[in-house]
Amino acid sequence: MKRAIRYLRFSKDGQSVHSIERQEMVTAHWLKLNNIQLVDTFIDEGYSATNFDRPAIKELFDFVRKNARFIDYLVVAELSRFSREAGDAINMCNKIQKEYGVRIVSAAKGSIYDVLDSASSFLMGLEFLLGNTENIKRRTDIQGGIYQAKIKGRYIHSKAPFGFTKVGLGKEAKLQIDETKAPLVRSIFFQFLSGVPIEEIRRQSKHEGFNRKGNSIIQKMLQNPVYAGYQTVKEWRDHPGGLFKLDVEPIIDWETWQAVQDKFISKKPQRVLVSNEYFLRGFLQCWCGKPLTGAASKGKSGKYFPYYNCKHKGHNTINVKKAHKQLNDVLGYMSLPSYIAEAAQDKALMVLEEKNKESIKKVREGKIQLQKLEEDLLNVESRFFKNEIDHSIFQKWHSRINLQINTIQSRVSQLQQQLSSGSELLIKNFNKLTDLSFILESNDVIVKQQILRGVFDRGLYYSNSTYRTPSVLEIFRHNELILKQKKLLIIEEKGEFCEKLPSSGAEGSRTPVQTSLQ
Repeated sequence: MKRAIRYLRFSKDGQSVHSIERQEMVTAHWLKLNNIQLVDTFIDEGYSATNFDRPAIKELFDFVRKNARFIDYLVVAELSRFSREAGDAINMCNKIQKEYGVRIVSAAKGSIYDVLDSASSFLMGLEFLLGNTENIKRRTDIQGGIYQAKIKGRYIHSKAPFGFTKVGLGKEAKLQIDETKAPLVRSIFFQFLSGVPIEEIRRQSKHEGFNRKGNSIIQKMLQNPVYAGYQTVKEWRDHPGGLFKLDVEPIIDWETWQAVQDKFISKKPQRVLVSNEYFLRGFLQCWCGKPLTGAASKGKSGKYFPYYNCKHKGHNTINVKKAHKQLNDVLGYMSLPSYIAEAAQDKALMVLEEKNKESIKKVREGKIQLQKLEEDLLNVESRFFKNEIDHSIFQKWHSRINLQINTIQSRVSQLQQQLSSGSELLIKNFNKLTDLSFILESNDVIVKQQILRGVFDRGLYYSNSTYRTPSVLEIFRHNELILKQKKLLIIEEKGEFCEKLPSSGAEGSRTPVQTSLQ
């Protein structure tokens, strides 16, 4: 009786036409019909046939080398299961037969190929070529499917970008903002626009929980349009590529993302060195709109003193120590009295409580889903132990249900964590608003600038020995009149204080205003 080994392969779950079960059936039928004894079976699950870098096929080749005298045939359901690359596959078949005497069999076609026979060799090559043609068509179909999915707004990648979580399965999968990480994403974008060096952003972000690795991970993140609600789509055939709207709520607004891209392609990108000594550098702006730099300047006595300077000669020159003291005075008046902080806290707690109702509802729904999935999992395991389903089907369904369970458990855990810590964090942070100066002084330079951006949400300028801003958050405006009377801070539209600057000459050109706090 002649003997054979068998090779089965499929590239991914759900590949039903060439599934392992069908290949087993087709090859078993041929072996029985031809009275061939099966010696061993080699199976590659989840591997492409574009090359021979597959564990089972390597074991098969090793088995042939050691046991060739006991083997007559290598049986596959179709030659495409063995390989889709015609040239490499034909060379391998030639080697297996010429060196070891083992002939390849295409069970579905009932063909025992002989590489030493020209007609048989031609037919074998033709089957391989047809398989290769099928592979090219499959790749084209996949590329077309990816293109169609992306232009319709689906996110098809397996891993969600930092700041998002992926919920749902298959065509229902979509991105959802991870509210615990989104603030750090926004901080990274705003730090970059403020001129903070990328290495400093990466160092600080790692300290705050950014866990993605790679030397250029921050650059890639800043250039990823997903954060603005878009994704890059490659052109396909005659169809255009470019940025297409993504079905996701953005973490960063489009204008901010575009400003970051403009900064990347700038011929001379601005680099701002940050330090606690000059923590306003890159944030505080001159009345002309240029960010102030910071450096030590030599005085008449020969000693060096720290100053903030505008790059335009004759514009702002501000003594750093006095600028910081003046800012502390501003923040002192903007700090909330305890009764305002408590009232704002009560209102925020009411909003949080209302939001928590929705979160509690989602937690309850998630637990119901988990209970149902766990029942499904037990059912699949029970059917497997009763031999009602084979191992490959069991693995497929077991993995799929476990994936759903892990996704929902992660979402429920995140909601429960937010519910348990939300009130505590809110109370803790509102108490801090009664002393903004202390908050500023007790943090490093990155956090300092984040706090200032939060308070002065449309920027901070300096003119005529006075801080100026187009607006501040409404809750901090309770001492606005006092701040103006003391010439500490004036809240007005940028255009208004620019118009008040003195002019001279026939054309009314601006006279540079030199402001010095010494």
